[in-house]
Amino acid sequence: MHQQQSRWLDLQGTAAEAPGSVQTVSSANGTDSHASNVKAQFQESGRAKRVGRTKYSEILSAAASGAENASSCAAEQYRIVRTRILQDIRRPKLIGITSATMGDGKTLNAINLALFFAHRSDSHVLLVDADLRRPGVHGRLDLPQSPGLADVLEGRCTLDEALCEVEGQPRLRVLTAGEADGSPAELFTSSRWPELVAEIRKRFHTQILDAPPLGVVADTDMLAAVCDGLILVVRPDHTDRNSLRNVIPAVGKKLLGVLLNAVTDWALWRPYTPSYYRLNKKAPSEAAGAR
Repeated sequence: MHQQQSRWLDLQGTAAEAPGSVQTVSSANGTDSHASNVKAQFQESGRAKRVGRTKYSEILSAAASGAENASSCAAEQYRIVRTRILQDIRRPKLIGITSATMGDGKTLNAINLALFFAHRSDSHVLLVDADLRRPGVHGRLDLPQSPGLADVLEGRCTLDEALCEVEGQPRLRVLTAGEADGSPAELFTSSRWPELVAEIRKRFHTQILDAPPLGVVADTDMLAAVCDGLILVVRPDHTDRNSLRNVIPAVGKKLLGVLLNAVTDWALWRPYTPSYYRLNKKAPSEAAGAR
């Protein structure tokens, strides 16, 4: 499987590598009868059918196995990213994942981070697809798009009715985007939005928001306002540099770090590969003979 590589840059300039790959999935289109059918859709689908599967990515498959001690270098690097965030002095709980332009890989990294945060035994994690204009979380996790965030904000269902599970991840819940009848920007200025934010903060230890790109729509600014911190995903072969220069000052003090997506190693920046610390899967007698 072809793999992309990502590097994490925190505010102290440390880096970590985390491979992964993803397929593009187009979002579903809404219908005129959506408002009247959401309840029926939920009742017909049933709770058991609202359980997603991780797919399209080797690292997601590794995460889905729940093997926290997996020796994969990619998995280990995502744990390093998780640790960087947990050790941040601001103690962020509601974290927005965004980018400067579309196609930089923010959704993939939002899913990966949510999965690895959910591996902590003392953590309950919520992944929210807050990109209501171009939602992608539901496609990558094989979940129905609706009911979701837009349906909760428009009063068509409750949060519990909209929450989805992910196979093999008992501590992770997903709130897909849903289908908005009106402007997404109007939903994030409604009174229901701060009420929902307060509820998810109370119920989950960590909340990961997949937000739209910065500076493209008004939604992102309103989402950023409620977040404790933002992670900016940048793809060197894709991100427009002028757009990136414009959005970094806008993020300001809420910037937790920058994740460089789809990069390759080069001679002056070669990360340490922790092959020495990989689990030794040899039989005891074979390992003893090797000494």
